[in-house]
Amino acid sequence: MDDLSTSASTQSFNSFPNVAESALIDDAMYRAMYEASIRDPETFWGEHGKRIDWIRPYSRVKNCSFAHPDVSIKWFEDGTLNVSANCIDRHLEERGDEVAIIWEPDDPSAEARRITYRELFREVNTFANVLKSMGVNRGDRVTIYLPMIPEAAYAMLACARIGAIHSVVFGGFSPDSLVGRIADCKSQLVITADEGVRGGKTVKLKHNTDEALTKSLGEEKVIVIRRTGGSCAMHAGRDFWYHELAAKVSDDCPPEEIDVEKKQLRTAPLGGESRTDDIENVAVTDKAVLLHGTGIKQTDRTWSAVISLETGNLTAGVSTLDSSISLLGKCTAQP
Repeated sequence: MDDLSTSASTQSFNSFPNVAESALIDDAMYRAMYEASIRDPETFWGEHGKRIDWIRPYSRVKNCSFAHPDVSIKWFEDGTLNVSANCIDRHLEERGDEVAIIWEPDDPSAEARRITYRELFREVNTFANVLKSMGVNRGDRVTIYLPMIPEAAYAMLACARIGAIHSVVFGGFSPDSLVGRIADCKSQLVITADEGVRGGKTVKLKHNTDEALTKSLGEEKVIVIRRTGGSCAMHAGRDFWYHELAAKVSDDCPPEEIDVEKKQLRTAPLGGESRTDDIENVAVTDKAVLLHGTGIKQTDRTWSAVISLETGNLTAGVSTLDSSISLLGKCTAQP
């Protein structure tokens, strides 16, 4: 393995035998695929791009220019799809009653929640219609400031379903960090919770949101998810309980047809900087295609640490939800 840094050495570790034996590809196949991708990337990626569902299939695979100042990188640029539909809808017929998300609560003694694809479909459709009822449409910006709860994934996938752009802000950030990200994203809506729970301690997310919005120059509205039932101020005309909005909408929201190069996500660096950057549909599309080479299969379970929501990853809406690393003891994760 090549060194990734001049200041640190890199070590490689062999997979567990059972993982290697059940992987979708072996070393020889990987090397052959890699050589094919280098030799003829258009043919290689043109074929592997078909692994996900397209509303309008692409006719052009790669369109790149590295000639300064005309630097442009585009993949599958004339195709259209919907990330939410690829994460959920395509699995309903054969896997609708299988578990899509295992959510581990903050309290290790509390029971985990197992959410099937069909339940996830209903929740995301409902959340998408709630967003529409609040005036959020294709291209609008939404800031998500939530604890590690399933509703975080529902919110992200709901934004993708209607073509809204979402910015995920880590639930441990301060009001000053939050308002900077709201302003930079130009959000018209903030999704938060009454409180979060981390390590047995409550985090007053709604209070932080209220403080942040006193410094905002916009007129953002706020959706509040009831997480702990803790008391929080609700400002008439600006703040709305999610469960009350959800009771008024249907659970049917057809996915929007989105150009693959359209913005879907804004993410900020991990430090104190509040500047956010756009991430396009194609970045998520590439991740879905590339997972084939990892050996991860549909029936496998994955886990991720807290940093996933901090960076705003949209990993098929399943691996960004683990509220504690204790999940490692409850399922087998691919190395």
